[in-house]
Amino acid sequence: MRSYSQPHQPQPQLQHQQPLQQPIQQPQQQPLQPQQKYYPNQATTINHLPPEPRVSHQPVASQTQYRQQLPTSVSSTNSAASNDSLQEQQDTQIATQLFNNHDIRNIGRLTADELQNLLQNDDGTKFCSSSIDSLLSLFGGSRFGTVNLNEFISLYKRVKKWRKCFVDNDLNGSFTLTMAEYHKAVQSLGYLIPFEVSEKLFECYAEFFDQPMVSKEMKFDRFVETLVWLMRLTKVFRKYDTKQEGTATIEYKDFIDITLYLGKFLPH
Repeated sequence: MRSYSQPHQPQPQLQHQQPLQQPIQQPQQQPLQPQQKYYPNQATTINHLPPEPRVSHQPVASQTQYRQQLPTSVSSTNSAASNDSLQEQQDTQIATQLFNNHDIRNIGRLTADELQNLLQNDDGTKFCSSSIDSLLSLFGGSRFGTVNLNEFISLYKRVKKWRKCFVDNDLNGSFTLTMAEYHKAVQSLGYLIPFEVSEKLFECYAEFFDQPMVSKEMKFDRFVETLVWLMRLTKVFRKYDTKQEGTATIEYKDFIDITLYLGKFLPH
């Protein structure tokens, strides 16, 4: 988040015919509030140890065991940095093991079916096909429709971060998010979009699960899918937000191209 300060403006000198008995006290300028960003500036650093993504043959970690206090001293900060480095190594090892276990054909790449057999929602159901496709299109840069080991490691770490956000905002432990919970989750990731925008996005991806069909809810796989779409939208928007202030000027031709591109990733 950037902070902007107002340059100092010299105060005008007052002209008097008679010298003043008391010096004039200049009013103090109020500092400007930092301008609010409507999207995350960069990937958020993980200071806590989040729960592992739910995968086949992997138990769901307890939500409470990862809620630690932020470091408050230099020594504890160094210790936290060391723990983060250790956690990164552990995540890489776990992701590598998962990749090797599910690379059935031993070709060094995971297909959509293999990735779908690996990733699970917290209720034990598999990720839906559209969520798998969105992850493959985002992380499978070297060949469309599959991911290699390095791409899967990046995917695993990102999904792990998103699952922590999902679990933290699933207040009633229902393995789903309501509209209000979804909005808070998106905001906590740095996307400061208005509630009505979150509501429209939620309606596109959420589903009815219980009878009677009163209100929609969102499982983790669809939550991931919305975040992939937000990442793509933000990346395109930054290209035209030259001052990084949350405002962009887009020519009509570019607007059409962007709409056609992003429309491919919305649910049909």
